[in-house]
Amino acid sequence: TIKSGTEFINNSAKAGGAIFINNTTDGSTNTINGAVFKGNSTEKGGGAIYIRNSKVAITDTIFGGTGDGEGNTANTYGGAIFNTRGSALAINGNSSFINNSTGGDGGAIVNYAESGYEASTLTISGNVAFSGNKAENGGAIMNYALMNIGSGTTFANNITDKNGGAINNASNLANTITGATFTGNKSLFEPTDDTENVWEYGGGAIYNAAGSNITISDSTFGGDNAADGNTAYIGGAIYNKGTLTLSGANVFKNNVATLDGGAIINRNGTATIGAGTQFISNSAFYGGAFYATTAGTYTIEGTLFQNNTATGHGGAIYSSSTGNNTISDAIFIENVATQWWGGAIYSETGTLSIDNSTFTGNQAARGGAIANTGTGDMTLTDNVFGSAGAGNFATRYGGAIYN
Repeated sequence: TIKSGTEFINNSAKAGGAIFINNTTDGSTNTINGAVFKGNSTEKGGGAIYIRNSKVAITDTIFGGTGDGEGNTANTYGGAIFNTRGSALAINGNSSFINNSTGGDGGAIVNYAESGYEASTLTISGNVAFSGNKAENGGAIMNYALMNIGSGTTFANNITDKNGGAINNASNLANTITGATFTGNKSLFEPTDDTENVWEYGGGAIYNAAGSNITISDSTFGGDNAADGNTAYIGGAIYNKGTLTLSGANVFKNNVATLDGGAIINRNGTATIGAGTQFISNSAFYGGAFYATTAGTYTIEGTLFQNNTATGHGGAIYSSSTGNNTISDAIFIENVATQWWGGAIYSETGTLSIDNSTFTGNQAARGGAIANTGTGDMTLTDNVFGSAGAGNFATRYGGAIYN
């Protein structure tokens, strides 16, 4: 038990710069309450704490700080904490992770699944804050095991060089995020020449890897100000290659992708966006709010798309997914493709069914509301295009639909 007032400053080790917790096998829980960890470092994992085969509960504790050298660092993984070998880590209360970093994965935390052991668990609840953390992958958190993030958790201005400005999830377990807020997180990757794979990296807030699973509920990505938005080359807020489920009142606002998917890109993954989610004022070159491509599928129900912008095609949605995709009970208001086609939706491949949805005030050069091109097969049922004083508009062809 480590009690309030304890400070760990500028300690270093090969693993666990300040503390190494190992094989607590009697079922007891190691507790850290009200401590401070600053400037600790390690050659490998856990700049502040390395946890192996143990239970640990952390409350009201500070990792890092805003001053020079106050962040904890690790050369390879877990700038502040590395959690492995079936360990159960719970972080509660007003704990904070500020400016921790690593040259590898997990600027603040790595939750690891080591072969031969049960999956480690990471549970975060209460007003836990992650800000200014940085890593090659997973600016704040890199998850390989079981992760559950609860209401009140905030991720602000965390940075990754590659995937997941705040979180990189590489686990197929029942990972959940509920009631969290993501603002100003970034993936810094930008292709420098034609030889780089532009699809390899992204996700300003979250990257969900191939074969991985995550459910996000009642969470906010971005905010009212431009600086609140999460940013990336592709997938301004989320890059999904696995299974992504959005439920409840999620809000995506002012997120930006340089190329595809201002809020979300779904590439070879399965995306389910449930009733209550809102996409407002997101932007990208293609797919101002949502971009779906290759073999993935998506289902969108009861979702609002408003004031999203694409410079190219698909002011709200760009659909080139080859699977069977559905949109129902959605609302598209004043989305714009500023140069090209599909003010609300641009579809070029796959099958897309749109039912019971409304389109008002959307604009594009062709297909003010919808442009269906290429080999795309689209079915429209019981939809409404325009209203008194708020019709859809095309500068060239198809005020509502271009096919």
